[in-house]
Formats: sequence, C-alpha cells, structure tokens
Amino acid sequence: MRTDARLDFGFALGGDESGWQVAEVDAYGALLADWARVDDGTPLEEAGERVLLAAAGFAPDPATGGSRWRQQEEALQRQGVRIVVHGHVDFPSYVLAAHSIEAERGHWAAVDFAELEARARAEDWAGRLRAALAALGLTPAQAYPAWLLAPCTDYR
Repeated sequence: MRTDARLDFGFALGGDESGWQVAEVDAYGALLADWARVDDGTPLEEAGERVLLAAAGFAPDPATGGSRWRQQEEALQRQGVRIVVHGHVDFPSYVLAAHSIEAERGHWAAVDFAELEARARAEDWAGRLRAALAALGLTPAQAYPAWLLAPCTDYR
C-alpha cells in the first residue's frame, strides 16, 4: 500500500468513480473534451499535455514526426501548468496544477504557505490555470483554484 501524497495548487478535474468535476460531460458522465477522446491508448494526462504544449507555442518537429524533449519541457515550464494523476490505477483522478509538492513515505515535505502564496501571486498561478482551462476547454466545478491534498498514484 502506497502512503505517498501530493499537495497541488489548482483545480480538481475528477475522473475516478466519483465522476468528473467539470461542466463538459455528457448525460452518462463521460468527458466531452475532444482532446480526451484519444483512441490510441494515450493516457488522458498526456493527451491534455499536448493541448497545453500547443498553447505554449510548442509543435512537434515535422521533420522527424517526434517531439524534442528539452524544448517540450521548456514549453511546459512556460505554460506553468500540468495535469497530474492521483488515486488508483484502475480509477485515476486528475488535477490541473500550477504547483505540486509530493511527500514520499519516510520523508517530510515542509510547506511554507506564506512563501507559496507570494510565489503564486508573483508567478500568476491563477492566471496560468485559467489560460490552461481555456486551452483545454474545461469549466471546473471549483470557482477558484485551491490547495488540494490527494494520494499519489501507484503508476506512471
């Protein structure tokens, strides 16, 4: 049993057995976002990352058809937001996060909320999250970003 946890600043997107926590779902609770309907086995967080990369101005190298890892990571840093996975391998849930702190078993993660709030304002985490939500075409149930504590996943 894994006892790790992650503290994320962002929006809970949902997805596990409790359902999606966004407005863009069909009558059966399935996520309607086009980017999330990938049939090639791409994990949802990677499919969303492609959208965030495009919004940050990154495009795969057409000459090779592949991505350039370093440039991709730099584009994600510019975007300043990631989709992180929580929960069980069979029932993952997702958070759109501008900042994450992970605490692993046997290690402590000190949290200085005053310093984090100053960084959030200076780096405009809320603005970055709003831009990412617009790029992803999602409207979260949460009105504002918040600190979310969730269990880490056992995979990926």
